[in-house]
Amino acid sequence: AQQYVEKNNTQFEDRACATHDVCDVPLQYEVSPATEYHARTCALTRVCSAVEYETVAPTDTSNRECELLSLCTAAQFIAVPHSTTSDRGCNNLTVCDPVQQYESTAATASSDRTCTNLTVCDASTQWESAAPLYNANRECRPLTVCNVSAFYEYEQVAAGPSNDRVCVVNDVCDDLLQYELLPPTVSSARVCRDLSQCGPNEYMSVEKTYTTDRDCTVLTQCGKDEWENAPPQDWAAVSQAGAVSEFVLSESLAEPISTRFLRFD
Repeated sequence: AQQYVEKNNTQFEDRACATHDVCDVPLQYEVSPATEYHARTCALTRVCSAVEYETVAPTDTSNRECELLSLCTAAQFIAVPHSTTSDRGCNNLTVCDPVQQYESTAATASSDRTCTNLTVCDASTQWESAAPLYNANRECRPLTVCNVSAFYEYEQVAAGPSNDRVCVVNDVCDDLLQYELLPPTVSSARVCRDLSQCGPNEYMSVEKTYTTDRDCTVLTQCGKDEWENAPPQDWAAVSQAGAVSEFVLSESLAEPISTRFLRFD
């Protein structure tokens, strides 16, 4: 029936009829049905807000039902996005092991973080040039290899887990002015010392070697009742004036010896 009795008739007037309202589905639903004596009642269908989703769909005679969307915590991410008719799904964020992992990809509101195993430096060939951070990998660099061939270099600073070894070129002793006091090793430097210089009243009694100093000995001095029948070694007479003969180092000798004077009586 399209109408209902709005007012009953009396003996003096006819009944009054009215047309039933038609609910505008889906914007409306029927709260109470139409009867012969009562009008149909319509109400606005509920609209879920932006923070809600539809749990029960509306029908011609029932309202829509809504519930609040789940809120992911700071320790979660949105694994399943919500729709108008479904809740969002939250999963716990992956927690990287600070000892063995670092965060290679940061988490977002809708994605999990990615954890990657830390690089492990090979202690025999590498050192840690950059320590790992929560979001950065450890960096390893090759250890410097000292050139110990013929002891060209020695290791001044030993390699450690977080430092490179330091190699230093060994000193080379000047063969004319120095001798080697201490030989180099793989971890210690060569030590050179200046050669002793024989004075004007000395002669070289022991020649130097690469690893030993020369020895200087005081020259024998002829007395007033003596004469020099042989000049000291490594000297040559170059002139004689009166009772004085001058002796200087022969140019053929490699070792420097100072000039000396001998007086003859």
